[in-house]
Amino acid sequence: MLFRGFVFNVLGWLFCCFEGVKASHEYRIGILQGAESMAWHNARHAIDEWNDAYTLSTGINLNLVAPGDSFGTADDRMCDLMQRKVVVIIVSTDGEEFDETLLSFAMCNRYRIPCISTTSVASIDQPYGLAAPLHISFPV
Repeated sequence: MLFRGFVFNVLGWLFCCFEGVKASHEYRIGILQGAESMAWHNARHAIDEWNDAYTLSTGINLNLVAPGDSFGTADDRMCDLMQRKVVVIIVSTDGEEFDETLLSFAMCNRYRIPCISTTSVASIDQPYGLAAPLHISFPV
């Protein structure tokens, strides 16, 4: 429930970025976890709620995209998502290896795609993103 609430708040933040856009647009939101993971179900529910509440008034439709191979390495999953033209990637730190999480944020920074986790939002303007120092302080 906490993750779903966090994702819904982030979707509201994204709405502020696209405020004033009235034409019909679809934005793809990537998630590193597979299509049947709990993180994917929570994000799918939050996106469905957002679409139900705001698509008609804003003309913006959000679509959740998962990697084709959810058991691949973190870099394979990131490349798969980036090829699908996502505007942001959700990185759930639950069940992920520490180095895979850091690699995901490094790739987001390198390819200038915003990354969102359950604890922070990585800025693409910072050399390592805002999320990298936050994750380094977590016990491994």
